[in-house]
Amino acid sequence: VSSANNKTVDDDYPHYIGSWFSLPNRIDRIRELLTEKEKYGIKDFQRMQADQLSVFARKLTPVYLEALSGEYDGIEAEAIQLLQEWDYQMDKDLAVPLIYEQMFIQMIYAMYEDELGSDNFEQIIGNKIIALYHITKTFETGTSAWLDDVNTSDKFETLGDNIRTAFTATIDTLTNKMGADINTWKWGDVHTITIEHPMGGVDLVAKLFDPNLGPYRVGGSFHTIAPYSYPLSSGKFEANHGASQRHVYSTANWNNSKTVIPTGTSGIPASPYYGNQTDLYMNFKYYDDPFTKAEVEKRAKYEAVFR
Repeated sequence: VSSANNKTVDDDYPHYIGSWFSLPNRIDRIRELLTEKEKYGIKDFQRMQADQLSVFARKLTPVYLEALSGEYDGIEAEAIQLLQEWDYQMDKDLAVPLIYEQMFIQMIYAMYEDELGSDNFEQIIGNKIIALYHITKTFETGTSAWLDDVNTSDKFETLGDNIRTAFTATIDTLTNKMGADINTWKWGDVHTITIEHPMGGVDLVAKLFDPNLGPYRVGGSFHTIAPYSYPLSSGKFEANHGASQRHVYSTANWNNSKTVIPTGTSGIPASPYYGNQTDLYMNFKYYDDPFTKAEVEKRAKYEAVFR
């Protein structure tokens, strides 16, 4: 049994259960990992929750490369070589995930901005699920009315034309942002997450107590099992969404269960239990989660008495 916010029924299912679902990128990867062997243990599921291989990138990148088969030199040729050699891991210390993510954003601009204009385009770039659905379908079929650039009257642009436009914009954008040496580009240098305390936005509190946690460099993206999603409209890659908790429950022995949350059990920055799980979470580590009453009492450090 598995789920990743994906559509769980076929298109011919007769009853309405919703309109917008996550594309099957994450669930497809989960199902791949669930077919690797017959039996799974705690470490297998910990590895699964940390997985950052992108099925989405594995679908789109070959189409990108086919369109980019012409003559390129310099940093553009280097970027293409990285895409060619990529194993689709969204590792925070690699340049190629950054190139891929910027390419997807530039594809949205190339396909929609000319038809919609700046005001209406914000509706697309601000709601990535619309662009995700349509761009995925366009890559499957190779055709879409949105591929045409309405500013050119002498031709109807193809998917390849849009990919080449997006690629040029990608390299220009990243060169301006990251410098001209592609070897210094790192996905995690711009793809970060900060866990903000509710009071962290108050200048005085921030200066005196620094209650925010981070920023932390992270890999993955919205299309990997370990999700770190960011708003496409921000022009940045700062993640604002991820797994709110990770658990692995052992039905063979419930006391062997593992768990972790991004922060800690206290919201008070002065507490030793504020942010004491964050490093564990960021490094895909866990702590024991005893289940039975006897084991909980055995490991208890404190006891609260209510009268």
